[in-house]
Amino acid sequence: GAGKSTVIRHLAGIYRQDSGDVLVDGQPVYENPAVKEKIAYIPDDVFYYTQATIRDMMRFYRDVYPRFDSARFEKLGEAFTSEEQAVLLIDEIDKADLEFPNDLLWELDRMEFYINETKETIRTKHRPIVIITSNAEKELPDAFLRRCIFHYIEFPSEEKMREIIRVHYGDVDKKLVNEAMKAFYDIREMRDIQKKPSTSELLDWIQALQIAGCDVNRIAEEIPYIGVLLKKNQDIDAAEEHRRYRR
Repeated sequence: GAGKSTVIRHLAGIYRQDSGDVLVDGQPVYENPAVKEKIAYIPDDVFYYTQATIRDMMRFYRDVYPRFDSARFEKLGEAFTSEEQAVLLIDEIDKADLEFPNDLLWELDRMEFYINETKETIRTKHRPIVIITSNAEKELPDAFLRRCIFHYIEFPSEEKMREIIRVHYGDVDKKLVNEAMKAFYDIREMRDIQKKPSTSELLDWIQALQIAGCDVNRIAEEIPYIGVLLKKNQDIDAAEEHRRYRR
């Protein structure tokens, strides 16, 4: 919920920034095909059939999406042998298989990879710039971490969270936001909560409170629709127990 995936999507040119500049090699990324050609993006949630090959999935997406560009797909392979340095964005690596970081480390060290479908070894000409995000849900190998420059993105402060809410919902009722944020940060401070609610859960909860027309004076006390914030029975029980204790 700190905004790691959002940062990655801005760097990939998927999102347009609200202010400031997102630059790669001094050039804006958004709606700039010349810069995007240098970027490869691996999202945190990739739909992929277990037994499928790369070309199987290419044919699948081509049949499902009328605008799928087969020629562009073929061109992506050329990016690895480009004369210019490329950028590789990998979102939430800790969601991947346990061996993925080690496999990636091997490929990056050797600067080459083998495509089983084409029986071809691709060798890069320039070491790519690799930007990786992780939620630290799984430990990454020490050998992998030693090769990384670490940058921690802090969870949004209350002031920053208010800005995020304004971007999504505009002039939402300030009293509702105040009460929702009070309950939200209170829950995040509870020791017994295993999976703390993140920014996306707060945004969904505010939307649910607006649609339901909840009494804003009772939000922090009753925490209506708590299942939007917490996704585990143990966490809901812990929050309810905490609320009863405070009474």
